[in-house]
Amino acid sequence: MKLWDMSDMYKLINEYPRQFERGFRIAEQINLPKSTITNVIITAVGHDAIVAEIVRNLFEANSTIPITINQELAYTKTATNQTLVINLAVTYYPEEMTTLNQKYYEDGAKIITITTGGEPETFARNRQTPLVLLDASSPEWKFRMGSGLIIAVLTHVLSYYGILPQQARSHILQAATELEGMYLTKLGEKISKSIISSSVALLYAPSSYLGISRLIKHLTNTMLQLPCFAGLLSDYKYSEHHGFAQKNWNKFFALIIHDTDKDKSSAILIQKQLSIRKIDSLVWELDGQNKLEKSFAGIMLFYWAIYWALKTSE
Repeated sequence: MKLWDMSDMYKLINEYPRQFERGFRIAEQINLPKSTITNVIITAVGHDAIVAEIVRNLFEANSTIPITINQELAYTKTATNQTLVINLAVTYYPEEMTTLNQKYYEDGAKIITITTGGEPETFARNRQTPLVLLDASSPEWKFRMGSGLIIAVLTHVLSYYGILPQQARSHILQAATELEGMYLTKLGEKISKSIISSSVALLYAPSSYLGISRLIKHLTNTMLQLPCFAGLLSDYKYSEHHGFAQKNWNKFFALIIHDTDKDKSSAILIQKQLSIRKIDSLVWELDGQNKLEKSFAGIMLFYWAIYWALKTSE
């Protein structure tokens, strides 16, 4: 029996740009209470925390108040009745999250739950707090390809409370429209060939795309069952290349992502150092005209890379 239905996966990738509109429509159905918010805490782990980090990266220059992602599920007395707690439990929900969110609830925080059901849904309904319920049977969750839905729902909630600019929705939908015109499948196939011929994958990216790099790492680890290590361009530039002197490390493949001209010089330096050590690498300049377009293109590109890698191994 096949682990993945490749025709389903192909369809999901092609429909990825339309996930954002679907996510906004779902979020609009929830009745959010009016409130003054002074800080935001997102409780999430694994894939969910990574997508939350992507949203924070996308709008960090324009958010009006700090957004903390509590993926360690550690409780500190930082919540008040002006705290917005977003309980994000779509693909993962450790039991500790119930205990943590109960403490935030007792602190008087405004709690909004985004989930596919189970204990998080019960928590929200029992306390009559806002609930965004996503379809648990949707194939996006099986393939770890529901990031567009989560991004849209989080953006709607954060924009409603003025934490993100009101134009965030229109900017996301415009970027999604541009994404439909990008032909990324061939580059994804090229990356997949390098990945499947390696024993370990490496990834380097600018700090402003940390969430994207962590998502790529997560997909490589979970869907391809391949060890993947992600780092920043600045990390490698100063020290990490000293760790690649072993001759038997030529089974490594490195994907080096860059955006600005400054990033490009760092990416080229990394590629040269890896080449000296006989490590295959690919420098990829993010497609798109702005950060939103480039981020979404990066996600969709790697969905294609995962698709081709899995299809090759059928």
